[in-house]
Amino acid sequence: MEIRSFVKVRWITAICMNLLIISSAFAGELFIDPASPLVAVGETITLNVTNASGDVRWFAFDGQIQGEECSVKYLAPDRVTIDSVMAHDSAGNSGKVDVAVMEKPDYDEIFSRKNANWKLYI
Repeated sequence: MEIRSFVKVRWITAICMNLLIISSAFAGELFIDPASPLVAVGETITLNVTNASGDVRWFAFDGQIQGEECSVKYLAPDRVTIDSVMAHDSAGNSGKVDVAVMEKPDYDEIFSRKNANWKLYI
């Protein structure tokens, strides 16, 4: 009986430690959606943050942020670049996303149906 109790306590302790490790690995990270944004030069895209606590502040290196809190508009710069956008909340959590800013013709060509190659896997 004593051995069973010891094993049960060790098993419960191991599960609790694993849950603690997993939860601490994800604590402090804000998730920005879309995760891989693509926008044309000079145009806007909406960025949303989840998992935030309190006020959210946004920062962009090349583009501009319009709005505040969990949902903002990102205004792309007037040149092709990869721009970093970061969000920080009042609890010290942060998140970062890289925004691909492309020329308008390149942007339209990426999503053109005439260039699509469809394959069906069964």
